[in-house]
Amino acid sequence: MTLKTLRVYTVILISVSLVYSSVNPLRACGPYDDTPASYSFFNPGQSLKQDDKPQNDNLLEWKSFFKNKTTLKDIGQVVYKLKVKDLQIVKTNMEKEAKLQFKFQGNSLLRYLFSKKKLEVIDYLLFAKECEPYVGTYGGWDEPKIDKKAMKTLIKRGLKAYRKMKSPFIKLRYAYQITRLAHYAQDNQQTIKLYDQYAKPLKVKSIMKYWALNHKAGALRRMKLYAKAAYLFSRVYDLCPSRRISAYRSFLIQTDAQWKQALALCKNNGEKATLHTLRALNPENNALEEMKAVYRLDPTSRHLKDIATKQINGLEGELLGYQLKDFYPLGKKAPIHVRKQLNDLIQFVNKVHGKQTGYGKTFWSITLAYLNYMGSNFDEASKLIKVLKGQYMSTKLMDRVDRIDLLIQLTQLTKVGKQAENILYRKVMSHQIVSVFYRNSMEWFFLNVFEKLYEKQGEPGKAFFCNNTFYGLLVSPKIEVVNDLLKIADKPNKTAFEKDILGLIREDQKKQVLLEIKGTLKLADHKLKEAIRIFKQLPKSFRKDYKPFQIASDPFQVIFNDFRYKPSGKTYTKLSLAERLFELEQKAKVSTRTGLGDYYLLGTAYYNMTYYGNAWNAVDYYKSNYRSADDHDDYVDYSRPLKYFNTVMKSTKDGELAAKACFMAAKCEQAQFYSSKYYRDYDSNNSKNQNKLFRKYFKELKTTYSDTKYYREVIKECGFFDHYVNKN
Repeated sequence: MTLKTLRVYTVILISVSLVYSSVNPLRACGPYDDTPASYSFFNPGQSLKQDDKPQNDNLLEWKSFFKNKTTLKDIGQVVYKLKVKDLQIVKTNMEKEAKLQFKFQGNSLLRYLFSKKKLEVIDYLLFAKECEPYVGTYGGWDEPKIDKKAMKTLIKRGLKAYRKMKSPFIKLRYAYQITRLAHYAQDNQQTIKLYDQYAKPLKVKSIMKYWALNHKAGALRRMKLYAKAAYLFSRVYDLCPSRRISAYRSFLIQTDAQWKQALALCKNNGEKATLHTLRALNPENNALEEMKAVYRLDPTSRHLKDIATKQINGLEGELLGYQLKDFYPLGKKAPIHVRKQLNDLIQFVNKVHGKQTGYGKTFWSITLAYLNYMGSNFDEASKLIKVLKGQYMSTKLMDRVDRIDLLIQLTQLTKVGKQAENILYRKVMSHQIVSVFYRNSMEWFFLNVFEKLYEKQGEPGKAFFCNNTFYGLLVSPKIEVVNDLLKIADKPNKTAFEKDILGLIREDQKKQVLLEIKGTLKLADHKLKEAIRIFKQLPKSFRKDYKPFQIASDPFQVIFNDFRYKPSGKTYTKLSLAERLFELEQKAKVSTRTGLGDYYLLGTAYYNMTYYGNAWNAVDYYKSNYRSADDHDDYVDYSRPLKYFNTVMKSTKDGELAAKACFMAAKCEQAQFYSSKYYRDYDSNNSKNQNKLFRKYFKELKTTYSDTKYYREVIKECGFFDHYVNKN
């Protein structure tokens, strides 16, 4: 029984199947493998820092413009969410000096605008919303409309409003809107002209100027004026975090001549350092050489941190392979050029670190500690961490320090004991990132290290749950895992990790559920006495109410068509089934001749307990869409029921009983075909292969038992047999 690995570490209870609680809600659409290609521990995904919501900076500026008389939430509601028709209503009421409608009175911004008669703000917002369909994506994946005539009309209206407007704050926003319109209309000259004449001259400190400048730079790039465009993109990157990623992606230098031209446009070394920063962030360039240039030009440049982070993230991909066999010994299996790159970076960071003070020194100390960790210099890394732990720093930086300290401990761990299961486990949990599409590498590393060590320590239950769920255990139950979990369930003083493992099971019935699984495994393995003994340990109330303990249908009922099952009315639990099977086996052993009817019942039950049978859930918890004989388990093993049916056919003198046994043997044979490579690798010879290799008992039923009453019943009820007899 197989399942693609479900990696779950956070043990949160939710209902999945029957009464089991097993799947992390972050993987609710699974199962699927979300394994990363490599670990990433050093501030992953943050080499370029941009506001998660660029709208926030805009809203903060609006809040300041409104003299902090309103809230960011209410501003956002009006600026980004209020419908045009509602803004029109507000404008009309304001013009008529009527009262603000009741449905708008809950918004502090609308109340403020109404009380101050800020009609120019309403007019601007209406204009901005009218521009929106032409300048941004709408309707999901659609491209903006390019209606140049309509956009030209909007630009004229924007210019008219700009000239009438007294407030520089609002004027700049009109300038931004019309510059953006010209950019999306692909009128490069007009884009540049509108920025230069209307946005640039305004003495307003605002992100809008950089938002508009980003469009001018884009126009220059489309005109193939790459040096000028690159310079302007570098200014946006340097001074406007909310457009940083856009500027980085648009930055393009193709030749040395263009690079020299761009450098010549810089007004100081700081601007040159920013150009080198953007070049360093390009994965095709030598980042370390660019870092050295940035440091030479501006030793205090804040962008050095961005480059270092991106460099480290790249080295993680080369050095820290996700598989532990690739990870250990850390970094030593990497190609020579990668190890040289790491050592060169360590030397450079040592130089920078030695000349820093305050916050800058703290960052570079953390960076140096992590680089030494990546190079397996654990003693040096630990020394740096020890010093850092004695310093005052922000929560964010302390989190990085703790993370590296934890990595050092995990990497050097040789055995998992109570201390590791309590202290290290809690530390890892504190670094957990909750996201639908991203999981903390610390979790992955912790799970893989502990899994490896648990396997060595002979603790299969804990090893299994490092990288699996309880649902995974139901799909692929293993007796050694269940036994280990039962030991944990009996422990008086459980560790934090052990408590969370057991927390995957229904809280008040942990041991009962595990015993039920163990008994089911014994039943599947035909160890009936052991199964009965285990099932009898379960409380009667549990046996009565626990749904997986109930058999879906009567295992002793013969069904001609497995897809048209009609319940017999007789019900079984796993205990009563095990007891009945044990009783029949004992009776059959007394006399082969008198016990042939019991043999037939046993064969029928064991067939029905397989994948294609009506009582498959007697020995399993999960029925996939496909089962293969390659799984090598009783779920698709038809040898036991065939043994019983062959004994009946060989020994009985009752033709009707022999015919019944022959038909059931044919069902086993057909199930074998559906589990075979011939069915999986379907081709035009599929039917021929089935008739040649998997129709032995259909042939025997036709040639030997055609004079029985049961034969006539089978040919009437079973379409497969009817087709075999009449159409072959």
